[in-house]
Amino acid sequence: GEVISCTEELVVRMQGTKSKLTKKVLIMGPSAAGKTSMRSIIFADQMPADTKNLTATINIQADNIKFLGNLDLNVLDCGGQQIYRNQYVSEERKIIFPNAAVLLFVFDSGNGATDCIDDLQYFKICAESLYELSPQGKIFVFFHKMDLVAEEEREILFRKYCKRLGEVVDKKIMANIMCFHTSIWDKTLYKAWSSIVHSLIPNITKIESRLLSFCDISDSVEVVLFECNSYLVIAHQTSHNDFLGSDDDERFEKISNIVKRFKLSSDRKGQPFESIRLQNSNFAAFLDTFTKNTFILVIMNNKELSWAAITKNIDLVRPSFERYLHSVD
Repeated sequence: GEVISCTEELVVRMQGTKSKLTKKVLIMGPSAAGKTSMRSIIFADQMPADTKNLTATINIQADNIKFLGNLDLNVLDCGGQQIYRNQYVSEERKIIFPNAAVLLFVFDSGNGATDCIDDLQYFKICAESLYELSPQGKIFVFFHKMDLVAEEEREILFRKYCKRLGEVVDKKIMANIMCFHTSIWDKTLYKAWSSIVHSLIPNITKIESRLLSFCDISDSVEVVLFECNSYLVIAHQTSHNDFLGSDDDERFEKISNIVKRFKLSSDRKGQPFESIRLQNSNFAAFLDTFTKNTFILVIMNNKELSWAAITKNIDLVRPSFERYLHSVD
């Protein structure tokens, strides 16, 4: 990423754009909350253990991330030191917050999250600024480092933290906030970030409709679309709700986490994979390269359907999905 400050030549980049092809994503929160670590895992192919070597973000680190080909994510990772926080919500406020598609605010659950009054007040000002200057923008809150909290206490703390947010921000703003508890060590990070990117894809309704049609026509029980670099879930459709594993609401994020780690391990060994086939007595699963920017996972319980038939079905719909995934209408 590129470390930037609000100098005149970079004001346009900081202000963002109203283009359907570029989405500005603000990552904000207190210092050492884990903002840069999670961004590096999702978008820079770092393993969780490697993030311990990352240094504190100085001012704003900007990354322009290609996502699904034509869609650019202008990600601004804003340093959480007090001197920068003061600047963001005062003299730089009308530069940073306009034309933002997403505000991601990260609290440190290992440090009490909303128990810190300064951090809670900082969130309030950021949320109000986004609501005023980017009224169409969405707000996501991650209560991060939840792995530092005892497992039996996580859900209780999560509800407590969410309640605290509702006590400090207006109801209209709170209605536009999605909260997640996350950790770099498990699938929760993929679930949360998948929700963010899902909200940014302009054509998502049409993509989901086409995916459901493919699910029905191919006699699949479930089809999942992943972005090829981050392995975040773009969309998924299910034709049967009674297959083995369908009761696991986190199955997609578990797959994202497992396959991303497998991909990184394969790449490091110089043996990148293009597809994975799994089969047992209950189901068959086929993960394959789909479009230029996606992988597709097809789950079948039809034991008589051959791998060649599955591949043929994918080949037949690939061109139409390529068009939909590159459309911004």
